Amino acid sequence: MLARNRVFLLLALLALFQAAILFLAVPWFQKNYNGYSIDGFQDQYDLIAMNVLQGHGFRVYADTSETLLRMPGYIYFLAGLFFLFGKSLAAVKVTNMVLAFAVAYLMFLLGRRVIRHEGWSIGAPAIYLAHPATLAAESRGGVEIFFSFLIVLFVFTL
Repeated sequence: MLARNRVFLLLALLALFQAAILFLAVPWFQKNYNGYSIDGFQDQYDLIAMNVLQGHGFRVYADTSETLLRMPGYIYFLAGLFFLFGKSLAAVKVTNMVLAFAVAYLMFLLGRRVIRHEGWSIGAPAIYLAHPATLAAESRGGVEIFFSFLIVLFVFTL
């Protein structure tokens, strides 16, 4: 029971750490340092998702032809988020945080199956959640966290 409480405490601290980075530190750096543009939608995924949502099809701009430059899975996921919450980067960041914690939880379950010890199997998920690349991927409207979740879910189902 004590080990379980430590795991939940660690996860709560990591969630607070991630929220502080995503919603305080990254916007502050974006505002104060020119050229730091990680806080936003990347690769025009938001434009394609809005066009899908508005019925214009899978295209970057409404008056252009359809595009094949982006994979459709994330675009439709993003369009669903825009439908539910409006075009909001904050909603995408929160969704990325939830998906990152889902990835960490699946990693924990996989580690527990292999190592058979809860304390040791929390290491990889904790490193994943605190890694700068994960934080950078969560702060942008890109595909990385979504596809990480799908890959780990696939491995978990195997």
